[in-house]
Amino acid sequence: MKKVAIILFLTSCIIFSSGWNFANATHFRYGQSIIWDGEAGSNTVEFKIHNVWRRSAYSTLNGRCIDPGTGSSVACSGADGFADVGDIILELQGYTMFSPGDGTSIGSDLGPLMYYVDASDPDLNWVAGWALDPASFPSVDTTISHTYPLQTRYTATIDSCCRISPSVFPNRHINNPDGGYRLETIVNVGTGNHTPVSDLPAIVTCPYDSECSFIVPGADEDGDILNFRLSTSAEAGGGLYQAFYQPVGASIDPVTGIYTLDTTGLVDPSLYPDWNILYSTQVTIEEYIGNDLNGKTPVDFFIQIVPDIGDPPEITNNTPVCNTTIPAFVGSAVTFDVIASDPDVGQTLTLNVASMPLGASTFPVLPITGPGDGALSATFDWSPAAYDIGTHVITFMVRDNIGKQALCSTTIDVSENICGDLDGDGDVDADDRNLLRGSLRSTTGDAAFIPEADYDADGVISFGDYREWYECYLEYTNPD
Repeated sequence: MKKVAIILFLTSCIIFSSGWNFANATHFRYGQSIIWDGEAGSNTVEFKIHNVWRRSAYSTLNGRCIDPGTGSSVACSGADGFADVGDIILELQGYTMFSPGDGTSIGSDLGPLMYYVDASDPDLNWVAGWALDPASFPSVDTTISHTYPLQTRYTATIDSCCRISPSVFPNRHINNPDGGYRLETIVNVGTGNHTPVSDLPAIVTCPYDSECSFIVPGADEDGDILNFRLSTSAEAGGGLYQAFYQPVGASIDPVTGIYTLDTTGLVDPSLYPDWNILYSTQVTIEEYIGNDLNGKTPVDFFIQIVPDIGDPPEITNNTPVCNTTIPAFVGSAVTFDVIASDPDVGQTLTLNVASMPLGASTFPVLPITGPGDGALSATFDWSPAAYDIGTHVITFMVRDNIGKQALCSTTIDVSENICGDLDGDGDVDADDRNLLRGSLRSTTGDAAFIPEADYDADGVISFGDYREWYECYLEYTNPD
């Protein structure tokens, strides 16, 4: 049966002051993006939903860590009693539900959705997780299936209240305080379309009294033409709640996705040294086939205005270079280093990631903090599975102790592993043969050892493996 997959990256966390103080009074919600993809011919849709929440809302004390098999509360695994990686939480704080657009609503047997926590940041007070399929309990299944009545267009949404309040210490939300929030995408059930993908951190910082610019990353598996624009009030506010107002002076280039905000005339953070000055914003990435709108993805985030002191930090990766695309294949590892530094003497840096595919990891585990005068680095590692086939955007960010920030996005295109493609370039040719010849007689641990070429899994690259590779070569060059 052919299926459609929709992935929702939603975030709801807490933002801190320049001293990164906790604020427990507000559990604001906003969405990173909604994307969907699929094949033609089926009414069944598979959702993947990823959210980030205020970590202090999920603890052993309030009973929000859950055993999905029994529905009863269990102890959260964090050393401080709060939720951490591997826990399952019940999202009672915001009572998050998902509306596929056909009049139904998706939650869990206990009401709102449950989430498997896949990332945590105790210092910044957030946990991230994948929503669980209530029909699969007690199994932990992060794919939620839904069958639509018709093969037609639906508007899938998360639409609720409320964004962060105007002045609950340490946060001052300027343009949409206590407003409703909405994320929406058009679901073309039964088509083979793939909507754009994107990824940004929950908070993008902009220096005061300057023209701030950064890239909102966007990629489309089908190669459709992308158009970037600021979301309308109805798209980002929605429901029965108040209208949504973009920050004054905000704009985005429709072709490049470069978001620009002139922060001159906005609230000066020096007037409120112990507060976060926050502006909510949302971008819609549209895709077109010819002149026809074929889908759209919302990217909703906060901009924090910070003092314009010193230079921003840098992410200086050699491979992959920021804002580039790299290929990946099912079962083959994707590994690269993320390197951050700061030109200012005496700065402290924190390196983190906006979101990661399920099963991906970093070493050391992010976030990490260290001095800016030395390179702060982490190694990203991921071996995509068959269900990861498609396009993924991963954004790393580094901030200094003033709040200035640098972003680095990488697009990873995952395709089915091709038998015999040892160098991962998408074909089987003489380059693969030469690579294999150079690894003959190597064993596990040798620099020349190629795990993908060890066809008999005996830990040695032998002539038997070479014969297996040649069979792959013949099948690739003579498919008929």
